[in-house]
This record gives sequence, structure tokens and C-alpha cells, in this order.
Amino acid sequence: MMRQNAYNSVNSWLITLLFTIVFLHTNIHADRPYIHIVGSSTIYPMITSAAEIYSIETHHIAPVIESTGTGGGIKVFCNGIGDAYPDLVVTSRPMSQEEIKFCAHNGVQKLERFVLGYDGIVIAQSTPNQIKNINMTDLFDALEKYREVDQQKIKNPTHYWNEISPKYHAQKIKILGPPSTSGTKQTFLQLVFSNALIEEKKYPYTPELRDDLTYIDTAEQETVTATKLHLEEDAIAIFSYGFLIKNRDKIHAISVNHVLPTFETITDGSYPLSRSLYIYVKGENFKTTPDLVDFLEFFFSEGISGLKGYLKNYGLIPLPSSKFHKERQKLLSFLSDDVRG
Repeated sequence: MMRQNAYNSVNSWLITLLFTIVFLHTNIHADRPYIHIVGSSTIYPMITSAAEIYSIETHHIAPVIESTGTGGGIKVFCNGIGDAYPDLVVTSRPMSQEEIKFCAHNGVQKLERFVLGYDGIVIAQSTPNQIKNINMTDLFDALEKYREVDQQKIKNPTHYWNEISPKYHAQKIKILGPPSTSGTKQTFLQLVFSNALIEEKKYPYTPELRDDLTYIDTAEQETVTATKLHLEEDAIAIFSYGFLIKNRDKIHAISVNHVLPTFETITDGSYPLSRSLYIYVKGENFKTTPDLVDFLEFFFSEGISGLKGYLKNYGLIPLPSSKFHKERQKLLSFLSDDVRG
């Protein structure tokens, strides 16, 4: 009898615990007290810093930010609306039409894109002056999967830089970079391949990245890539400009088409691997995330992402003043009562 009572007591306790967990889980999602942001590992240091300042200045709970990579972030962001899904996604490339349709299919109808600023995709090495300059066409020749030889389609036979041009040393072609979930990789390949199609009009194939470990996926986190670069000294690697300016003692930029990545060359577009950075806002979540409006207004303020804003310290290259104010005005219109209602 005592054993049966003990059993009933434990059983009752477990049932109570189960209902408590379910209740708490439901209420956590029903009243999420923070903003949820996912996306680009390039933008992660910038958005994290802005979130910390926002929390300090407003005494609101700091946004929760996940470095998922652009592709992974978009997928999670577009899965649905409400407090079970992220409010914002930061990206290092624009959403594709397929991704926009996926968002709409899952109820994300009030979707708006804003330009945060600019970034440069940096090609770097661990030791200065191994390679001083790389042309965009040489990058294409190093990365293309196929060549046409005597009207025959063959796999790219080059494995050393001097096989592409005698101006390079006999250094093995080995490029470390982010994985396919990264917007940085997608933008890098798009820039390299599209430039080559302009320069090499007779290239007869759709460009593809070679799959023989010439390009080696490392990780979304650039610190991992930097560590691997120092272990493989003959390699070169892909980074964001923001990572470069924080780690000039560890990595050394290579000029592209004889242009080094700088604040000025990325802003004016003369650096060939310049790109825009974006933030996508889910209008439906204004109803479920009360601080979202305040955070967006804070983020698109002169002191944070403006021309002399704080985020310059984290590698953001701000928009020119006229473009910044145009994006801010676009945001304020989006934050109107009509959208929130």
C-alpha cells in the first residue's frame, strides 16, 4: 500500500511538472520579451554592437542575435510570422525571388528590405607580399570548373597560380572561404563569374565552382578561417572588410585588379568585390514584438549607422548622407500605423 501511494505521488508530481513545462513554453512564445534577429555572420558583429548600445541606452532587453549565415537566416526568418519566428534577418546579398515566394507562402506578406551600408569581400593571406595582386579574370580561371580545349569540355586542369599566368609564383591554388549557406560566398562567386562573362565573351558554359578542393569551405565564423589560413600558409582566404580592419596584424589584403579594399574604394565602387548589406523586416511582427519599432528607429539613426556612426568601428561602410536619409525615410514610412495595423 505504501509503495502504491509512493507510486501515485511520483506519478502526480511528473504530471504536474509536465503541465508546468508546457505552460511555461507556451507563455515564453506568447509573450516573447525580446527582438529576435538572424542572418549574416559578416553583419553579426555590427548588429550585436548596436543591440548592446540599444539595451544600455533604452534599458530594454537586448535583442537575441544568431549568426546563422545569410541563407540559413533567410530560411528560418521566412518560416512564418509571430513570436515563434525571427523579426529581422540581416543579409550580405539580396533575397532571391524563390526566397521571397517562400516567405509569402508562409504568411510573410509585409516584407521590406533596407540597405544598411557597404562591405568589401577581401582576399587575404597570412604572409604579406606572397601574392600582391589578383585580377578578376585570374580568379575566374582559378575557380571555374570547366575549360574548353580544342572544342572539348574538360575539367579545369590548373592547380598552380603560375599555370594561369607567369606573373605568379608556383604556389598551389588553394582558396579558403565560407560555406554555401553564406551570402559572402554566393556574392563572391557571382561577382567573379559575372565579371568573367563580360571579359571573356566566348566562354561557352554556365560558370560553376570547381569541386576538387581548390575552394575549401571552412566556416561561417571568420576567426575559424583565419586560424586555418595560418596553418596553411600557401593558401589565400576570403574575409569581410570588417574582419580585415580588426585583424590587420593577422591577415594581409591582396589587391584585386590593382585596387586595395579601403573605405574609399568600397564606397566609390572601384574595388571590384564591393557589395551592399541588407536588413529585411517582417511587418507582421510589429504586433507581437513591441520593441521592434524602437530598435529599427534607433539602428537607422545618424549616431549608429550614419556616415559618422558608431558601426564604422565594426567595419560598416555607411551609405552616403543622401542615400542614408532616403533609406531612413523609407523605414519611417514602413513603420507607419497602416503597416503596424
